Amino acid sequence: NDRPVPPSSGRPTPPPIGSNDRPVPPGGSDRPTPPPVNPEPPRPHVPRYYWMPTFPQVMPTERRQLPRIPLPPQPQQGPAPAPARRVDASEINLDVYQLLAEKGRLRSREKRFFFFTVHPVLSAGQAKNMLSQGKPVFVGPDGGWHGQGSYQQIGSEKQLDSYLGEAKNQKLSEMQAAEDRAYQNRVSEWKANHDSQVRAWRDNDIRHREAALPPFNSVYDTNRLMMSNFFVSVGGKEFNRNLITATNVYQQAETRRELARRWHENPDMSTSDFNRLANSVISQKIANLGWNAQYQGDWGTYLGTNPVPGLRYPDTQEDVDWNARVIREIAVEVPMLLNSSVLQ
Repeated sequence: NDRPVPPSSGRPTPPPIGSNDRPVPPGGSDRPTPPPVNPEPPRPHVPRYYWMPTFPQVMPTERRQLPRIPLPPQPQQGPAPAPARRVDASEINLDVYQLLAEKGRLRSREKRFFFFTVHPVLSAGQAKNMLSQGKPVFVGPDGGWHGQGSYQQIGSEKQLDSYLGEAKNQKLSEMQAAEDRAYQNRVSEWKANHDSQVRAWRDNDIRHREAALPPFNSVYDTNRLMMSNFFVSVGGKEFNRNLITATNVYQQAETRRELARRWHENPDMSTSDFNRLANSVISQKIANLGWNAQYQGDWGTYLGTNPVPGLRYPDTQEDVDWNARVIREIAVEVPMLLNSSVLQ
């Protein structure tokens, strides 16, 4: 009984199994209730419309005659360069040593390196010095390395002189070729200078015609294009999408440049011819919009450059599909409408 008693742990002693003295948890009415989970429903998507380019001012139909703009005087081409002169053999002031050395044809005695045989190149002075000392030199083909047997041994100046006529003819051909090349360069420069003047003359006339192009309401019957059954209502705005698209295409810089260029090519075309030409160009450009939207999927690049008004910002796939559908409809409907509205 003298053993020390361990201190109490301080922990409450659990009731024996089966005891009815267990603590009862508080009633449910007193338990804090978390707030009900009721997330706010997502807001419906409201499309954002891209209204650029802004609506053009549609004027009443006004028939105008295509102005007569005569072509300005074309630039005159100066006299052609003089033909290449014929080189004369008397212009060659080189002896046989210089002529042969210039082409690398004078060589010393062969040297063998294992399976290779070479003839080192000699200058004109070296060859002349060797022959004066009774040492042989070799004459071979033009430059480079050639096989054994391609070099002829020469033991005297007299033997070397036999190559003079051949070397002079070769030099004469090279001099004449240089003269011919110089002549061709002069001709090319002469033509390029004239072509540059013609391009400047052409560009100036095209710019002049571009500034004189008739307005849209002189090419088409705008009263016909403004029929009420072609109006649409988008984003709270009511407008004629077909008419606006066609007007915007006509006002594009690239369209006006093409019309002016083709007018320059046929400056005497009538008003009816021009109107039909303008209609074909505009209709083709609008059809290309549909082609791109249908097969290339690059409609998104049109925002800011597309003449079709009221496209949506591509916030969702629904907007993407909507834009492509609108462009395809325009591409089918507008050309047919324009064809029936051209002023003749």
